[in-house]
Amino acid sequence: MKRLIGILLCSLFILTACSTSVDKTSDSTKTIDYKIENGKTLKVPEKPKRVAVLTGFYVGDFIKLGIKPIAVSDITKDSSILKPYLKGVDYIGENDVEKVAKAKPDLIVVDAMDKNIKKYQKIAPTVPYTYNKYNHKEILKEIGKLTNNEDKAKKWIEEWEDKTRKDKKEIQ
Repeated sequence: MKRLIGILLCSLFILTACSTSVDKTSDSTKTIDYKIENGKTLKVPEKPKRVAVLTGFYVGDFIKLGIKPIAVSDITKDSSILKPYLKGVDYIGENDVEKVAKAKPDLIVVDAMDKNIKKYQKIAPTVPYTYNKYNHKEILKEIGKLTNNEDKAKKWIEEWEDKTRKDKKEIQ
């Protein structure tokens, strides 16, 4: 009888452990459809947690939305503006695909001209943006849409426009 109870308890423990891990996995793999510039639709994480921003142009936009990238282009390394926000991130050289893979991103953002896009796509969903296609507000809105932070992007833009209007009045 004791043996039967022990087996039942062990089975119950194993089933409970398995069901818990399945729930965690399903939460972390929820995706949304995101339309990229070429018209294709990608499945991207609904709430990306490990973003690699492999272009220096958009790192600040992620920071504005409260997302600290896990890896960034090494051209941002000497930015005195970004440095305080990038403590502990991996700096990635232009062709260091292996280092990107080791960082285990769940989303990668690159310049549309990056020659490693196909390699990055094997690591994680990869979203290319064309430099200068968007103005600063448009790209923040796009990144807000990509990361499920559209409200934060809209709020940041509204606050920035309010501050700009006030500053303009002071100058005139």
